Amino acid sequence: TAVHIGRDSRYMGTLYAADAPRMTAATAISRLRRLGTQTIGLLSGDRDAAVSGIGMELGVDYMASGLLPQGKIGELENLRDLTEGMTAFVGDGINDAPVLRLADVGIAVGGLGSDAAIEAADVVIMTDELERIPDTVIVARKTKRRVYENVILILAVKGLLLALGALGMAPLWAAVFADTGVLLLAVLNSLRAYYSKV
Repeated sequence: TAVHIGRDSRYMGTLYAADAPRMTAATAISRLRRLGTQTIGLLSGDRDAAVSGIGMELGVDYMASGLLPQGKIGELENLRDLTEGMTAFVGDGINDAPVLRLADVGIAVGGLGSDAAIEAADVVIMTDELERIPDTVIVARKTKRRVYENVILILAVKGLLLALGALGMAPLWAAVFADTGVLLLAVLNSLRAYYSKV
């Protein structure tokens, strides 16, 4: 960011300030790559020199600078065309709200971020710790796995009881007991995700 300094209507000089990447950004990006993330981009409203410096330091695949909110939307759509799979966008400011809404998964970082970003996001990480982003991927995958396990368990038990009932081998009380039992098993299976470490 350039700050022009003047005194008594005279130009004194320019002061340049640059953002440094958050300390945990490199770790978060490395973990996301290990989890199978194909393309990581940096979309920013900052100057090109600042964005390319940070992007190269972090090793991102795609960089775009000087973007207004509509420009970020266009770049996200470009990334969608270049890559396969879902897109996620991480942001914390009011300028990020439209892109957070457009992405397949919008992630707002920082509980003190703008209300617009938090409202637009699908996931809100209440701290500024970027390493929580890969943690959310892990939790989402575990949750999806538990849902599949529960559906398969419930369908298997219900199918078995349906077959036994059709053959006259399962009384009504057994079906009620099995229905309640399979529900409890599904709840207990789901709780495993809560108690497992990320």
